[in-house]
Amino acid sequence: CSLTYDATGHLTAERFMLDPQIPVNFKARVEATDAARTTARDVAKQNPAAPWLAEVDDQRRERFEIRHRNGPESVIGDREDFLPVSFLARGYAVSAAVAMVTVGGPQRAGGTGFLIGGGLFITNHHVLPDVDTARASTIEFGYEFDAQGQRLASTRFALDPGTCFITDDQNSLDVTVVAVGPRLDGPGELASFGACTLSDANDKHAIGMALNIIQHPELLPKCIAIRNNLLTARDSQVLLYETDTKVGSSGSPVFNDSWEVVALHHWGEPHLARSVNGEPGLPT
Repeated sequence: CSLTYDATGHLTAERFMLDPQIPVNFKARVEATDAARTTARDVAKQNPAAPWLAEVDDQRRERFEIRHRNGPESVIGDREDFLPVSFLARGYAVSAAVAMVTVGGPQRAGGTGFLIGGGLFITNHHVLPDVDTARASTIEFGYEFDAQGQRLASTRFALDPGTCFITDDQNSLDVTVVAVGPRLDGPGELASFGACTLSDANDKHAIGMALNIIQHPELLPKCIAIRNNLLTARDSQVLLYETDTKVGSSGSPVFNDSWEVVALHHWGEPHLARSVNGEPGLPT
């Protein structure tokens, strides 16, 4: 792992060499849903005003359609891309809870994560795999540009795995939840960044809908990938979708158009497929 940092301590270049062993069960999900994902793309393309018709669960589709048409983020006109301008303001508000993770130790790397309430922070297991890594890592809020293109004053916190550390490895949920520790520098109080709360409500997403992701790709200042991100398949614990992510996007929150969290970003699917064939594969 070779990385270069600028004078402010932020990553400017990186090279990762990762173990080619990747989650085989996830590759099986990709292969098993190939036909379903193709169908979802076709149905969504044929029904631009109602791409959720690709949803195969009739009850879920009906609940989602009622909520979508009557909710504050209802589609306006005959194209899915028409949304109220409040979509932008609400997205910016929830983005405050998203932070860049800088992983300490001899091989510096990082990812993305977000506050979920109660002083807890969530990211991927492959970003923070154990207590020692968490203790050596920091999270940075507000690492982004303002509307004038100027860097905001960011705030860094330590992590406190002694208070809470829950993890499940990358062959399963690939998730780590850890308590936030003391502020290291910067002007922000932890409470000021809010939280992206989690729920198991089953009307938050439907096959064929668009997704939105807030992330730190390549550990750059905070970015978003919105709207052109099709949800193509789902099983009991995984959503498969098409979007732009890079190394550093691991642990990003994935949102619906109401800016509710529907998933924790885990892997970039094409990289997984190439890894199995012996080519380099990167988690994103």
